[in-house]
Amino acid sequence: MLATLTVPRDAFNAPAAADRRYSALLARALVETAPSTCTVVGFYSSTVSADEAAAEASDLGMQRHVRSRRSRRTLSALWAAGIAGGAPRGMWHSASLFAPLHTHRHDHGEQVVVTMHNTLAWDRPAADRAGAAQQRLLFARAERHADAIVVPSHALAERISGFGQLGDRIRVIPGAPTVQPGFDGADDDGDVAALPSDFIVVSADTTHPEQLTEVLRGISLPGTPDIAIVVVGQPPANAGAVEELAAAAGLSAGRVQHVAHSGSVELTAILGRASAVVAPRIDDMSGTDVLNAFAMGTPVVCVDTPAYRELAGDTDHAMFVEPGDGFAEGVSASIIRVLEHADVASRFALAGADRAAAYTWSETARQVWRLHAEI
Repeated sequence: MLATLTVPRDAFNAPAAADRRYSALLARALVETAPSTCTVVGFYSSTVSADEAAAEASDLGMQRHVRSRRSRRTLSALWAAGIAGGAPRGMWHSASLFAPLHTHRHDHGEQVVVTMHNTLAWDRPAADRAGAAQQRLLFARAERHADAIVVPSHALAERISGFGQLGDRIRVIPGAPTVQPGFDGADDDGDVAALPSDFIVVSADTTHPEQLTEVLRGISLPGTPDIAIVVVGQPPANAGAVEELAAAAGLSAGRVQHVAHSGSVELTAILGRASAVVAPRIDDMSGTDVLNAFAMGTPVVCVDTPAYRELAGDTDHAMFVEPGDGFAEGVSASIIRVLEHADVASRFALAGADRAAAYTWSETARQVWRLHAEI
């Protein structure tokens, strides 16, 4: 009899676009690398139509899926309260903290593994008080009932180790690029088609503008090349927030545009056409912003954090800028270096692409399977 690994496949599992891409790519890789004695089943709420659930499960390679009678909102509330809500028992692997976390028995083949991508609920709770409260509640349930909590970096593992009594249940399993190197986006429409011919990307959290403000200030400094800037990330609450920040930094109208990409195809096209990527997010504990740029062979300027150092390995793969005083000036100097010296840009592009090749979804999935076998 085949053992079943159930993976939640719904927006409650990964509300942010980056996390949805992670969830889908991991699910596909788990199907492709499943041991001969195991099968992978997708779990959907009733908010996803029967046709949509069947189509997505089939696209991910799943031979079957389970669709709950309960809505996404109801399941979210029940799981946060520790109520299974009719979810099947057995092995579960969630790409977020959302999972049916309750008392379970290993001798009955029951286990639950969840994933944490960041600590925003602790670091910036005011940005989304309801979301932060829910994440903290789910983490408390995971501390009590999860067999393991997967994190993408040792930097994040060290950060959450003091949050509770987790012991050796914290497991570091890096992800992989969520873009598609080799994709030809020439026929794209919408925001991608409207991209300027020459630009740099700033991958920033527009709901937390301090880092973006410093990057824009650095780009406005004398001597920095007059190049267009494309800001990618979650849409800000204020539709004109990015333009307002650009104006405050002294950048000319129209030079900065915001693209709220939603899928790997769009992000691939954007990063593949950029002359450089600036990654200023101190709270990017997964390193995905940098890893995606590496995969597309685009030179990277990033804030110097433990997570980015862990991912990049050394200064041969990215240009690091110390956070704090002088960050804007450091960003400016790095942009000048990569845009005005073709040999420097080429060296970082090749080194980054080589580094990204070490991260694959198949290896991520194999490590997940090994984790469940150990449990």
